[in-house]
Amino acid sequence: MIELNMAQEKPALKKILLIGPEGSGKTHFISTMPKPVYVFSFDKGYQTLVGIPGIQAGVFMDENRYRPQAYAQFKLKFDELKLGKMLYTWPDGKQEPYQTIAVDSITALSKFLYDHEQSVNNTIDKQGGFGVWGNVKSKLSDVVTQSVLRAEYAVFTAQIESEKDELTGEIFFKPSCEGSFRNEMGQWMDAVFFMQVDKKVTGEKDYKMLTVGDRRQKAKVRIPSHLQQLNPVEIPDFGELTKKITQSVAAYGNSAQAIQTNQMKEERDGKVTSKP
Repeated sequence: MIELNMAQEKPALKKILLIGPEGSGKTHFISTMPKPVYVFSFDKGYQTLVGIPGIQAGVFMDENRYRPQAYAQFKLKFDELKLGKMLYTWPDGKQEPYQTIAVDSITALSKFLYDHEQSVNNTIDKQGGFGVWGNVKSKLSDVVTQSVLRAEYAVFTAQIESEKDELTGEIFFKPSCEGSFRNEMGQWMDAVFFMQVDKKVTGEKDYKMLTVGDRRQKAKVRIPSHLQQLNPVEIPDFGELTKKITQSVAAYGNSAQAIQTNQMKEERDGKVTSKP
């Protein structure tokens, strides 16, 4: 159990889910997170991070799904994280714990985990049963919770998929993931961003992220409603986003302080009768 004095709490983006197609800037956003960053990478997206100091990547991929190894190798490394054995070494030899843990992507990890479970049961070419799907969901949940516990920030990326409502015909967008965990992933997060990329008139790529969603794209940022609202589309940069939220908190605090000061002054001047 945790009890919080909400007057002393500040909004923070510690758990983030990035949803979007390949090439939409998800891995780039990871590079803007507080460093050092450890990236558990399950596809070629890590190449976006080449040359950036303060980032370490472990790459886990299967070339033969009939002999899956990616999840088993990932688990060995992830267990090191849970035991507190993972440290980043800077060029000067200084070591420190990782501030940010990133899983890029949960889509690929879920596929490797599913193949691992099927291989254990020797049913790689058969439809997974209840036990397999239950294990996939349980182990993915553990990855999310342990990442959050072991680092100040945790970022998860996912490919995007669509689902058609059979009654209304409406199209809904959600993270692509094996099993039902796709429907629950968002509730664990402080923020869910839909990533997108467009082309400018000059031909340059214009990266954006949807921060205010609707029932079709459930983007969200868990910040108090009394703060200045974010734009529907923000610059995909963690530093810029947190700066905007911090400024909004400060502006609200100054406004609340000014109101309280005026009320106290009016009470002293006898313009307002204090309640007993």
